[in-house]
Amino acid sequence: HGRKEYEGAGIGLSICRKIIDRHKGKIETKSSPGEGASFIITLPVKQKNGGNIGHESEVNNNPDG
Repeated sequence: HGRKEYEGAGIGLSICRKIIDRHKGKIETKSSPGEGASFIITLPVKQKNGGNIGHESEVNNNPDG
């Protein structure tokens, strides 16, 4: 995809990375040529008793679905 098709400053993932790092999470990518990319973000969830459990959310960044 050309830059004209999807406009942006190109700093979106950099900002996401900083937010995720500050929350002690992690980000992974999965991609295939011609099929787009998936970004897997894992953030710790603090329980009321003070312990942490993992929470995972997958975001589909493919404009076709």
